[in-house]
Amino acid sequence: MPITKLTPENNYPYLQERLEALEQAVPEAFADGRINWDMLRELLGEKLEDEARDEYFGLNWPGKREARKRAATPSRATLVPAPGEGLNEDETENLFIEGDNLEVLKLMLKSYAGKIKMIYIDPPYNTGNDFIYNDNFTEPLEAYLDYTGARGESGELLTTNTRSDGRFHSKWLNMIYPRLILARQLLREDGIIFVSIDDNEIHNLRQVMNEIFGEENFIKEIVVYNNPRGRQSDRFIATSHEYLLAYSKSESDCNLFGIPLTDEQISEYKYVDKNGEKYRYLGLRQRGSASLREDRPAMFFPIYVNPESKKVSLEKTVEYSIEVIPQKSDGRDGRWMWGKRKVLDSIDLIEGYPLRDGQRYDIRIRDYLNKHEDRIRDSKPKSVWLDGELNTQNGTTELKKILGTNENLIDFPKPVFLINKILNLIEDDSIVLDFFSGSATTAQAILELNYQNNRNNRFVLIQIPEVTGRDDYQTIAEIGKERIRKVIRLIKEDYAKRNLQTPLFPNDESQTTLGFKVFKYNRSNFKQWKPTQEDSVEALTPLFDNLSDPLIQGWKKENLLTEILLLEGFPLTSKITYLEDHLKNEVYCVSAPGFCAHDLFVCLDETIHPATVELLTMEKEDIFVCLDSALSDELKARVQDQFNVHII
Repeated sequence: MPITKLTPENNYPYLQERLEALEQAVPEAFADGRINWDMLRELLGEKLEDEARDEYFGLNWPGKREARKRAATPSRATLVPAPGEGLNEDETENLFIEGDNLEVLKLMLKSYAGKIKMIYIDPPYNTGNDFIYNDNFTEPLEAYLDYTGARGESGELLTTNTRSDGRFHSKWLNMIYPRLILARQLLREDGIIFVSIDDNEIHNLRQVMNEIFGEENFIKEIVVYNNPRGRQSDRFIATSHEYLLAYSKSESDCNLFGIPLTDEQISEYKYVDKNGEKYRYLGLRQRGSASLREDRPAMFFPIYVNPESKKVSLEKTVEYSIEVIPQKSDGRDGRWMWGKRKVLDSIDLIEGYPLRDGQRYDIRIRDYLNKHEDRIRDSKPKSVWLDGELNTQNGTTELKKILGTNENLIDFPKPVFLINKILNLIEDDSIVLDFFSGSATTAQAILELNYQNNRNNRFVLIQIPEVTGRDDYQTIAEIGKERIRKVIRLIKEDYAKRNLQTPLFPNDESQTTLGFKVFKYNRSNFKQWKPTQEDSVEALTPLFDNLSDPLIQGWKKENLLTEILLLEGFPLTSKITYLEDHLKNEVYCVSAPGFCAHDLFVCLDETIHPATVELLTMEKEDIFVCLDSALSDELKARVQDQFNVHII
């Protein structure tokens, strides 16, 4: 096995995965690893937009091309652990990350691509002066460090977006566009994203998400009634609502649960079968719109009923003698709700029943209350949410109560009820990402719902440490972290008061759901490669120095270990074990079941002893990471034969 050089530049998967997907779809368009554009144009034919045309459907704006490039550009920073700022840090699978969310999403991409079930974000609404915009495209890390006070003076906004600005909407779009591009890659194939927004940008956001996620993956634009009094500052009509925009990554793979049934709805399931399961009857004939034969001809066919047993068949026999067709009350041919395949698959749930005249029959379905395994059935959510608990004021009240203050710490925090309502639409044991986390309402909702309903969802929150000007909570990130800590303590206190005999989380013995780890966006441990146009010895010397000594001066082992995890595609919640048995060096084993099929062995000692290599037990797929300078030429030859080695 060859020894591979580990560098940040070579481990950003954004472009490589797209090229691989394109090559798999149209291998004829590739030669020697490069795209043959002429061949690609031939293969696409009429589907390729004519270059001569300057008009096409879609949303365009100044800066869009640059914004797209920003998503494709690897981050030049990393994440470093902040031990002591979280709770239950050794066991938890919850994460709170401080940093510029665009850069953090890039850093997460290799580890978390295709792993996130649900994304919820509440981005700035672009009301005129409500978001920090990093317009330093070339040095995002430097701009971030300046803003956060990690270098220089703190407290100054990078850029604000006011309505007097000539590119008011463009700036907002340039902010949200690359973040949504990366968000889509993080979603599972059955994943879904929800975005809160108001009418300032709903029209633009819908167009952008159609482009990124595909119009066919649009689920719904939900109206959320969140302000019963109405926004009195509006000029003509007081706004009482905002929107929740929902898109799937793949409509065919997406599955959403509905909302719990009311007591009145449950009472409709008044029949009980021999197994004690409750059910109701539904007619198989399609009602309402598109209910005619010509609407779905394939769903018009006869069903035959056994008059004795009431069982049905698609074949006419002596036993199944009564023919039933989906006929409307006015005599026109209708259609069934199901096609022949679905009828055959569900034949045991279907029966015939005589109409009042006793001469004719109709077809009905047994519709069970427990439709999902171990889960009572639900009703399909509506496109308008009117619950009183959605009032924005509830979010403010909840935050004040949790943090024990009478002051407004953040503008318009979302109520926990909203996040709960969304969480109830997805399956359990999922990772939820919120990269505009604000006051961490999403974390509170997940923690409380896990506790109340014995669920096992985990969160990943990202928040830029935007300064508040306060002495107690100097940044919004500090507000979010303290809120999570307080919620966890309150859950433990409530559990202790109830004096229950059952475990706090019966399905989570290690209590991974009750805690969180903190990481912060900061400088990479690798020196930055800065190419030069000059060919003098003086100009080239620093480049050669980077090759021989790639790490920055004063690098810390724990920080470099975290960066290695991300570069190798391991999550930040990986289990890290120190190997002691008979090894002559400090070696760590990193494992992440469910994320990586192989393990990672890391040794950052300046010299690796030959005995360590002899005693180290690794599988063929495992990876060994070490400093290039730590291996002698002889040892390199040996490990190359034994291990899959990545050197720094």
